[in-house]
Amino acid sequence: LFSENAIYKSTSTKWAANNSNYIFGFDSLPKITFKELDLICYSRGDSMKIINTKGTYYPTEEKWIGNGGVVTWEKAGMMSEEVYAKVFNYEVNTKTYSYTADSVEFYNSFYFDKPLLGQLEDKIQANNTPEKSTYPKFDSYNKRLVIQNISPAVDYDGGFSMVGSKFIGSGNEENDAYLLFYRNDTIFLRASSKAFVINTERIISENAAISFYLGSDSIHHPGLNFKFFPKKKQVTLYRDNQGMAISPYFDSFHQIDMDFEVLNWNQEDPLIEMTSLMGSTRTEATFTSENFFKLSEYRHLQGRGDVNPLLQIQRLSEQVGSKDLMIKELCYYMKISDAAAENLLMYLATRGFLKYNYKKGEFTVKKRLTQYVQSSFSKIDYDVISIRSDIKGKNNASLNLLNYDLTINGVEGILLSDSQKVFILPSDQRVVMKKNRYFTFGGQVEAVDIFSF
Repeated sequence: LFSENAIYKSTSTKWAANNSNYIFGFDSLPKITFKELDLICYSRGDSMKIINTKGTYYPTEEKWIGNGGVVTWEKAGMMSEEVYAKVFNYEVNTKTYSYTADSVEFYNSFYFDKPLLGQLEDKIQANNTPEKSTYPKFDSYNKRLVIQNISPAVDYDGGFSMVGSKFIGSGNEENDAYLLFYRNDTIFLRASSKAFVINTERIISENAAISFYLGSDSIHHPGLNFKFFPKKKQVTLYRDNQGMAISPYFDSFHQIDMDFEVLNWNQEDPLIEMTSLMGSTRTEATFTSENFFKLSEYRHLQGRGDVNPLLQIQRLSEQVGSKDLMIKELCYYMKISDAAAENLLMYLATRGFLKYNYKKGEFTVKKRLTQYVQSSFSKIDYDVISIRSDIKGKNNASLNLLNYDLTINGVEGILLSDSQKVFILPSDQRVVMKKNRYFTFGGQVEAVDIFSF
């Protein structure tokens, strides 16, 4: 203390003041009180600082009780007058090189004209650089903050975290964060996620639920990699084929499911492009009727079991009298383990049979599951329409936002009826799908006794 103004020093960590204006005292424990100081921690080749603070150090407890002060984001490359937090009451265990402060006021002049209330965490990082820095870290208490025009015609709605130099749009267990894209002053695209990483160059999320609104209908996907490049006004969605990303896009306007790798949309372009990932060897995409049913696939789902799991879930739903069910109910009804039930539900969710909330341990039976079971007993009509696109150097499909026509390229043929062997052969390998699976094409319609496709 006398030689270095250090209140604590070990082989790895030092907490020190920038002055020697302290007094000794005693109130059941010895203490050292600073009326004003910059409190600095040095460790692992890095440092962190609380500016213009005050407080008392209890050496026998190795504890600092502080009041007031300012923490800047300078070590993350941000200007001190543009991004900072005002700290009020806080406590530091000086044996560590980190601390947390609640109810701080956070200021960020880039996005907010008023301070935000939340929690601050700061920590020393080894070999820290502004680019690598993930501290200081601020997380807002309010998870429903709105930033209008975070980019032209784009609003942000959600919580806020500042992690080093990264602006993280954050949600929580109950509420997602949202990016809302407007077209003709109406919400056209909503991306929802637990976390968006936001900067001036891009906005990204590794798992975002996506909804494009086509009038009263929508195109929805439960979980994609999302990227938005504000300067280019470009949205790119792609699938990593893990978890819910395996799921197809569900299109209620055309009444189809769409399975392709990448979706690209420019805010100023009236076309949405559906194509393959750059550098990928995949050239295929499929566009399948939401009323699609094939008995062989239904039997495949059953495997070697005595009863098809779709039928079991349907019966459980009828027995309980609700579409909303708990995993524990399914485990008991089907006599399977939690792990087996979770794997089954995840797979069925990717096929659009149900909506699955893993964290809450619950799922919701969707209309498709009931229709698939009824189709297996020939109780309702179904179809076998599944349009396969296979093309190189061109989009598999494009959606016209002026009339919602979906143009599908690289189509050699479409099976319309497997019982009557009716199919079409587009002459230019192109079909244009309109609302409710009505589609136009130029080419031949054929019916044959034996058909292999």
